Amino acid sequence: MSILENGVDHVRHFITSESGAVTVDWVVLTAATVGLGIATTAAVRTGTNDLSGDISTSLSGAEVASLGCLGSAGGPAGFDCYTGPTIVSAGMAWGHAWAPSCFAVAGGSVTCNGSGGSEFTEQYTMSDGSTYHKVTRNENGETTVTWTDSSGNPVDEPPPMS
Repeated sequence: MSILENGVDHVRHFITSESGAVTVDWVVLTAATVGLGIATTAAVRTGTNDLSGDISTSLSGAEVASLGCLGSAGGPAGFDCYTGPTIVSAGMAWGHAWAPSCFAVAGGSVTCNGSGGSEFTEQYTMSDGSTYHKVTRNENGETTVTWTDSSGNPVDEPPPMS
């Protein structure tokens, strides 16, 4: 067999072989996938640019809130960031109790209105010279504790001891 015949046989085998077709299919599929990715990027790019501009405009006018004394340990125990007045001394305390209002009715039965209870108030002198009041009220088997400042305004959390 001559070199020419051998070369022709190789070309004929290459043309009739099916194994190259799979490679061509993969090349076409990969090119289609890359093209789809480029088309998607082009379609989304303008919307992404508009959105990033809107976010930039919104954030440029925003103010950052102060986080106060995070991580500092300057306040009384359990109140690291508390900056308000602290309790310096306990003062007067007073209280009263009441019984339900009961009365006898004809026939010997007793009718009662309301329930019994008690209320105890404690006064505390604060580091700024003001006074806070702690009121503990027991009624109908439930206990509630409220704090008020010297103006009678409710206080969410009791002030710490200094």
